[in-house]
Amino acid sequence: KISNIFVKDVDISFSVGSYTANLVQDKIGGFIGDIKNSTLDQIILDGFNINTTSEAGLALIWAGGFFGRSIGVNASNVAIQGNNNIKVNMFNWGGIVTPGTPPSIYLGGFAGLSQDGNLKNISIEVDTISGEGQNLQHAVIGGFAGWGHQINGDNINLNIKSLFGKIKGRTQQGSGNNQGLFMGGFGGRITSSDISNISINNIEEIVGENTLKTSDSFN
Repeated sequence: KISNIFVKDVDISFSVGSYTANLVQDKIGGFIGDIKNSTLDQIILDGFNINTTSEAGLALIWAGGFFGRSIGVNASNVAIQGNNNIKVNMFNWGGIVTPGTPPSIYLGGFAGLSQDGNLKNISIEVDTISGEGQNLQHAVIGGFAGWGHQINGDNINLNIKSLFGKIKGRTQQGSGNNQGLFMGGFGGRITSSDISNISINNIEEIVGENTLKTSDSFN
């Protein structure tokens, strides 16, 4: 069990190098990058800045204010406060992307991905969550989670000022691509979840821009 922790002024800034044909997964969190099957209680994170640039090509980036990727986690009495920002730019220079494959980005004020978790009494303040990519499958951006799957949640309070998503470039056309922008004040995508008592405050803007083209639209 992880409990009774105070963390202040986290600054994470890095870049991932040139194109690779192998799958690269980056998990970036203000508190923990990748966590599984754990219990957390009474944790405060006061101020974080996440700034990432990737040119890895076949990449998945999970980035969140608290966790990058969270699976099977029970978290209660968690507060993210202060001045907090997430900015991720990912550029796939490897050409047209095949449907059903990366690259993709998942960004959230709490977690890029939160799966199979029990979450209670979570308070989050975030100034900006921004994701931009070239030749991506999709960008999934939410005030709480980019993608939340099989979450049981109660009493979640969000203060989010700005969400920004932009994808451009090209991808292959195919059935079931699930391509594009997924954005929301709470979640970019939420599936098979049971969440109650949600408060979302002070959202000033949610801005999305999608200029992704399928291969059959090229001359």
